[in-house]
Amino acid sequence: ATASLSAELSRLQSDLVGDGWQVVTHGVSSNDSPASVRSLILADYSADPARVSAVFLFGHVPILESGNLDYDSHGPRPMPADAFYGEVNNDWPTDPASSPSFLPSDVSLMVGRVDLANMPGAGSPMPFPSETELLRNYLNKDHNWRHKLFAVPRLAVVANRVGDDGGQAEAADGYRSFEPLAGGGNVIDVNIDDTAPVAQRWISVITSGSYLWSYACGGSDGTQLGWLGTHQPYNTVYSTDIVDQDAHVVFTMFFGSWLGEWDLPDNIVRSVLATPTMGLAACMAGRPHWFFHHMGLGAPIGYSARLSMNNSTLYKNQSNALTRAVYVALMGDPTLRLDPVAPHKR
Repeated sequence: ATASLSAELSRLQSDLVGDGWQVVTHGVSSNDSPASVRSLILADYSADPARVSAVFLFGHVPILESGNLDYDSHGPRPMPADAFYGEVNNDWPTDPASSPSFLPSDVSLMVGRVDLANMPGAGSPMPFPSETELLRNYLNKDHNWRHKLFAVPRLAVVANRVGDDGGQAEAADGYRSFEPLAGGGNVIDVNIDDTAPVAQRWISVITSGSYLWSYACGGSDGTQLGWLGTHQPYNTVYSTDIVDQDAHVVFTMFFGSWLGEWDLPDNIVRSVLATPTMGLAACMAGRPHWFFHHMGLGAPIGYSARLSMNNSTLYKNQSNALTRAVYVALMGDPTLRLDPVAPHKR
């Protein structure tokens, strides 16, 4: 799917160099084994461990399924585990019988994935563009963000349908991160009541305005969230709504059942990456908790992702279930920053 994207990928490499990165590239096939892809990463890391720090998985890079986890009370099952590509000690068994559910050692590399395979837009009035065109559009958005070609106000929204959840308080990830990143008083609570007017529901809010961040949680089957949209009988929002209505959010956190399996078709987390104009990164956050305040100090989003993957004792919550679970993953370019610097124009 990336064969015809040479111009856009070359531009990305130039943008990365302009941001201070040195870039090493490898072409892989979706038919390769995860272990063979990881061997390329390990070779690069071994050659220069002081400077190899991030892995950007672009396209349908092979997905390792690992462990046997039940984070949402829908039964234990293997989960996609991109942390595998950032763990450089080579102590991660890949055979299904012994593959880990939790990190066998710290992830050393920032890892992010942009994978828009299996996004047909089922049920959408118009089918989604092809995988190649979705990837091309993502690269265009990535470039536009880096060059400040679109502006976003410092606003964030939280749609907390799950609530306190017996003390787990998944949406704390939004509230905690958004104050330092968007600024005091710039966090908007979305109406999550059963009787909320259409204009006040999450999908309406994020498509009628523009936002730097969003957190949304609710009952989910992987492609939808209850009470955050307009589809009856449960006022559901679909992943296709996020794309078709062009949700205007740059960075998004979700929580709900089945969302940890971001490799399922039309997954709502990945749908952010398929939006036409703004969506650049997303994750499932809340079980375990994520921490993004480092981005307010200039760190790339991958720094926060890596710390959130590894965290168990550095940042403590009253309740933080499933720390270091293998499914913790960032969908998006791991080198993105909260405040890009516009290039100088002569």
